[in-house]
This record gives sequence, structure tokens and C-alpha cells, in this order.
Amino acid sequence: MKYCLLLSIVVIGLCIPVISCGMLDSAFSGNEEVTLILPALPPAAERAGLPGPVWKVRWYTEGTTRHERTIEDKAFVLTLEKGQFTPILAELDNPDPRYGPYPVAGSIYPALAVSSLETAELPANWSGGAAALAAEQALLSAYGGSETAVIILSRFNWSRLVREISGMTYPEYIDYTRLVPAILSGTFRVYDIKTRPLFAYRIVLQKHTPAPGEEFLSLWPGRSAFVWPGEEGVSVELADGMNRFYGTTGCITVQTGGQLADNTFFTPYSLQEDDSSGTVKWYENVRHGDCLHHVPDLVQTAHNHP
Repeated sequence: MKYCLLLSIVVIGLCIPVISCGMLDSAFSGNEEVTLILPALPPAAERAGLPGPVWKVRWYTEGTTRHERTIEDKAFVLTLEKGQFTPILAELDNPDPRYGPYPVAGSIYPALAVSSLETAELPANWSGGAAALAAEQALLSAYGGSETAVIILSRFNWSRLVREISGMTYPEYIDYTRLVPAILSGTFRVYDIKTRPLFAYRIVLQKHTPAPGEEFLSLWPGRSAFVWPGEEGVSVELADGMNRFYGTTGCITVQTGGQLADNTFFTPYSLQEDDSSGTVKWYENVRHGDCLHHVPDLVQTAHNHP
């Protein structure tokens, strides 16, 4: 009997060191240590020579209490309220305004967490970041306050939303003004995942033009935008706002708004300042699903300045 008691004490003594202080604290406080795993730099950011990466990470506790950290590692540990809904968003710190902004990486806790007996991991990716942006907007804008928002958002199928976003052609143009109210109202359907209106443009550069055959990447990781054909320029579909495409030698910026693209230029990576200019031709169009109808006789040409 004494031998059995002694053996039990030895076994318990050997097991205790396996449990970290953080795990013990979490167990007694109702918190959970979650390892956020950050993605690699987007290819567009690599082409632009973005240093780092340095991430600005934010998340929420007690509904809308915001927390922020600047992270330079590929992963770091968050202490979260166990099981309490929060979006987690990671934005790349971009010191050069000539490039970016880059997509937000992110995830949703606890819906997208991968948990085991000893660990909980939360992989952050780009589709998860788009979902996290929707979750953050919903959390901060719900009419019933944060408590009501947390109840609604905790019941939402975030895994399905991330899958749908992953299959979109232009996830960087998601229309959050449609998506967020649909999530909060409880009437969400897959048809609520739409892009903002897209317009057809033809980019024609006049100075510092890239070489014909140069491939340009979209800001959205993993997608090629176009191959530069030469003097005739290239046709693209864009939403209003600032759009950038990243080649091997430089970046094309197209600022669109209203009916005219009022600013477009090519910035070679080797230049510290840019004084180039370009032309964007705008085509009025009507978009029905994946079909884009151009009206060529309504073409307007804007002469732009950097």
C-alpha cells in the first residue's frame, strides 16, 4: 500500500511540470491561450520590397474593448476569454505610401480555432481577414449593442463565409454595406456576398512604361491580374477607389472614382519619386453576374497626373 502511494506521488510530480503556468492561469481565470499563426507576405508586398513583415494585430474582449499589439514574429500567443466571440485582424505595417494597402489577414475566435487538449491555434489568412472585417463592423455597429451583437455573431456560420469568400473572383471588393446588415439581421444568404460595382477601364501609360510581357499581380494574394501587352494598354475591371498592380519592375496605380479614373501611373521600384503620368479610358457598363457589357461610344479619356 505504501509503495502504491509513493508511486502515485511520483507520477503526479512528473506530470505537474508538463502544464505551463499560463495554462494553469487560463484554467482558473476562464481565459484561453490561443496561438495566432500569421501568413507569409503577399507576393505583391514581396515585389514592392516591403520589409518585415511587421503586423498590427487587434482583437476585442468584453464585447467592444479593443486590444492592439505590434508583432514581428510568424506567431504569437493571445490570452482570450475562453469561448467568447471576437474577430482577430492583422494588418501589415506599410511605411511606403507608394505601395499597398495590402489585404487584412485574420480569423474568428472561437469559430475557426483548432483546439486540442493542450493547445489552441488560430490560423490567420486572407479570406479569414475579409470575414473578420465583416465581423468587426457587425460587432461595432449593432443597434442592440455589443451584447446582442456577440450573441448573433457567435451563432453565425463563419466557416461557410470563409469558404465562400475563398471562391470569389474579386474578394478585395466585397460589399460590406450589404453583407454586414444581412449577418446581423439573421437573414444572411450566400447571395449577400457580393462585390461593389465593377467598371471596365483601359489603362494606357505614357511614361515609365513596363516592358511588354511583364506579369502584374493583384493585391489579393495568389492572383495574377494581367500581362502588360505594350503601348495599346490593358483592360481591367475595377471598383471605385485606389487599385494597384505589382509587376516585376514596378507598380501601376489606378485611382478611380465616379465616372473617371483621375489618376494613373507606373512607379518603377528603383525610383524614389515618380513623375510619370498615364491615361485611363472609362467605359460605361452594366454588370449582370459574370457578364460585363461595354458601351464603347460612351468612352471618356482622362489625362492624369501622379
